[in-house]
Amino acid sequence: MPFSPSSPVFELLRAETTEGGLSDGQLRDLVAYVERSPILERRLTGFERVGGRIVYNTDEVNCYWLDRSTEPPGPPTIYLAASFLETADIAGMVQIVAHELSHFETDAGTAGGFNPNAMVNKDVAAAAGCRDEARAYALEYLVQQEINRTQPRVDWMARGQEAAIRSGLDTLPADEHDEIRRLDAATRTTIAWAANWTGADPKAGGYFQFYQNEWLRTNPPGGTAAASKVELVCDASGNIVKLEYVAGAEGARIVILDPAVGGFTPGTRLA
Repeated sequence: MPFSPSSPVFELLRAETTEGGLSDGQLRDLVAYVERSPILERRLTGFERVGGRIVYNTDEVNCYWLDRSTEPPGPPTIYLAASFLETADIAGMVQIVAHELSHFETDAGTAGGFNPNAMVNKDVAAAAGCRDEARAYALEYLVQQEINRTQPRVDWMARGQEAAIRSGLDTLPADEHDEIRRLDAATRTTIAWAANWTGADPKAGGYFQFYQNEWLRTNPPGGTAAASKVELVCDASGNIVKLEYVAGAEGARIVILDPAVGGFTPGTRLA
């Protein structure tokens, strides 16, 4: 069934249910973006089918979350940063939805859910987290490509991101440019970019440090991770087999990862 302003997945974005939320006209604009990307529309359909919802967060964090502490768990939820209530940046909201739908797919496709904090150590947790972020950025790019076939266009790529993605896509033979192969190829070559990308603040640390700190927050001995520049090396199948600290407080060192731990899960889609 086509999406509309009254679709259940948008229930908590509407002005009628959330003060400052979107009008019907703004929701029609959001739906129009979704309809321009079959990749996004198909994934959002699968998300809605399992009771997924999109809500405004109470702080400036965009994220996906499924509460498994309840029985039954859920519902799967995409949180949009609180500032979207003020800006009503429709194209920006669509970008976040595309990104978080990738995290939803990883979580749904992992037995027991995707939880880097439950992994054996901070290096493995960070490598897995960076791979998941790379996949989400790769999906953003594929959605952007589809949207930009018509007007208005969007530009969601950060500095260095598109080059990392294109380096993967350019390796594909001409007859292997289907959606899943593109997603997988772009993911593999974007892992290192995601690991080291700091956004506007170079001192903030990249996703690698973020996932290390998340692991340390919930596992002994605790503490915080120092910012480090890292390289993540994959084998021909996309398994992360080596982690190299290039610079930073950790010093230069190499960590060999068991392919079973750093295993790359090929792309799938739910619908």
